[in-house]
Amino acid sequence: MSPEFKRFRIDRLSREQALAALMAAAERFEFVEFGKREFCDGHFGCCAGVVQRQFGSWKAGIDALHEELAKRGRTLVTRSRAFIPDENLYAEMERIWRLTGQRPSRHEWERHSPQYSYGTYKRRFGGWQQACLAFIEQRMGAHVKARSANPSPANRVTSAASTKAPTVREEIPLRLRLRVLDRDGFKCGLCGRSPAIEAGVQLHIDHVLPVSRGGKATLENLRTLCAECNLGRGNITELGA
Repeated sequence: MSPEFKRFRIDRLSREQALAALMAAAERFEFVEFGKREFCDGHFGCCAGVVQRQFGSWKAGIDALHEELAKRGRTLVTRSRAFIPDENLYAEMERIWRLTGQRPSRHEWERHSPQYSYGTYKRRFGGWQQACLAFIEQRMGAHVKARSANPSPANRVTSAASTKAPTVREEIPLRLRLRVLDRDGFKCGLCGRSPAIEAGVQLHIDHVLPVSRGGKATLENLRTLCAECNLGRGNITELGA
């Protein structure tokens, strides 16, 4: 007799199995209410669609979860009552950032059994990049600065032969700064230091080709440097030149 190869159908899970998946999710999310997307992203053995088919709606499934937890002396806290302090979110981000050695991706985050879901950070800070920026600035104790294009008085050319107008600082939009920081992993592009690993490290957004030499505020011409690597650079196009 030839072997039969049958594919497992998660849409045929029983009501009890769907409830068990909800119970596992409740434990993962520390008994705080969760949404359909978080449930599906958590890989608990079935998707939200299965819960809806078994219970008639997602809300009915959550109601069944509330009842089951009540039998076990547990309560599923509604989101409106479950305020998580920023400090707790930052502490968990530091833990996982250290484990990964870099800015954690969504997959890396979920792989390290986080106390708080990826979605929690997106909702609190308006996006994952914004959450990483908030964490970095909390560790820095300051905002990430864009390096001023105006030369300091000590370095300003005062010769009568110089007729060039003073360089005007170019404002770098927040969206662009976020793209630069995310591309560079929220760390210095020269020494690799990051506030995520070493509290107090200051990050700047620097022009590779200075504005005074025609450099523009573009993704290709911007990079992340720590304050130490940025100090004294002046208008040198390449370090060591």
